[in-house]
Amino acid sequence: MKMYRLFLIIALLIAYGSLYPLDITAPPPSAWRAFLDDWSLSTSRGDMLGNIVLFFPFGLVGIWSVSIRNAIVRDAMVLALAFILAFSLQLAKSGCLTVAALVDVVWNMAGTGLGIVAAHMAVGRAAWVNWPILQLRLLHWVC
Repeated sequence: MKMYRLFLIIALLIAYGSLYPLDITAPPPSAWRAFLDDWSLSTSRGDMLGNIVLFFPFGLVGIWSVSIRNAIVRDAMVLALAFILAFSLQLAKSGCLTVAALVDVVWNMAGTGLGIVAAHMAVGRAAWVNWPILQLRLLHWVC
């Protein structure tokens, strides 16, 4: 499976999980105003961890699916896509039975960032771990 397909599947699963039970109605304008005016960073520990865990795979797979060679630009692109997805889902949640909050976008971005860091660490560690194995195989082939 191509990585961008997995990236798309992860984004769709995040959207489904965020908007479940999918009972979306047209919210009153006061709901959007309340959502955009609420800059409180307080939330429950479970909500915070849930938002981080929800977007962790987005950052992890996003790094491997965006085909930009420059790592800084690629990381910024994945973070921008995560912000667009997280903010859009919060806007859509303002019309659902669930509570929408801007702090969720912050924790979603934190989860994406942790996924990006994990992806970079996995690539760096894989290159470092496989190097001795490659040396042993070359040594075995030469001898």
